[in-house]
This record gives sequence, structure tokens and C-alpha cells, in this order.
Amino acid sequence: MEVSNNRTDIASRKDIDQFVRDFYGRLLEDPEISYIFTDVVGLDLEHHLPKIADFWDSVLLQAPVYDGNPMRVHMKLNQMTPLGKEQFDIWLRHFDATIDELFVGPISNQAKMRAHSIATVMQTKIWRSQHN
Repeated sequence: MEVSNNRTDIASRKDIDQFVRDFYGRLLEDPEISYIFTDVVGLDLEHHLPKIADFWDSVLLQAPVYDGNPMRVHMKLNQMTPLGKEQFDIWLRHFDATIDELFVGPISNQAKMRAHSIATVMQTKIWRSQHN
């Protein structure tokens, strides 16, 4: 569905693959957060991107393709390097900017809302795990 400025809404796995690749490109170029992916976890981008795309495909387009537990992954990551508000804010800033650059529409808006919701839940659970 054409909306404006040649941007359309997220409508397919191809769209999700594009935003995930562009989003991680932004993260890897940001010196404030790239160390998490390069130095801490040694991210294999070609292995990781399809899993992340599966997650967003499940969340946004209800494709039954994701099998994982992102909370467990991020709790383990927090043990390797602290994940605080600053890291989540940077992640969300890049996520929103990537979506806004590529897409416009209800599913795109839902992607941003879900990302913010997920980040809030993760931050809360990480905080609780540190204060129990």
C-alpha cells in the first residue's frame, strides 16, 4: 500500500529483512553501542540477522517462524556487559530512525511501539535481577 514519499508500510519478510539489516548496520557503526556486538559477543551477523528477522516476522506479520527466548539471551548478555537505560535508548533511537527512514504506516508504527514495550520489559527484568 503506497503511503507517501515512496515509503510503504512493512508488508513482507523482504521488508523485515531490509529493516533488520539496515538497523544492525546502524548499531555496528555507533561507537557507543557497537562494542556489545563486536567485542562482547563477537556477533556473526549473517547467522544472527535471520533469527532477528524471524522474531520481527513473528511479532509483526504473525509468521510462525521464531523459536527462541530473547529475554534469556539479554539477561545472559547483561551478565557479560551491563545493559542499562543508555544502551536501550541508543538501540531504540536507531530502531525508530531505521523504521522511519524506510517505512510508514500502521505496521511500522506497531514495530516501534513493540520495540519500546519490549525494551521497557527487558530493562525492568534486568533491574529486578540485579536488585533481588
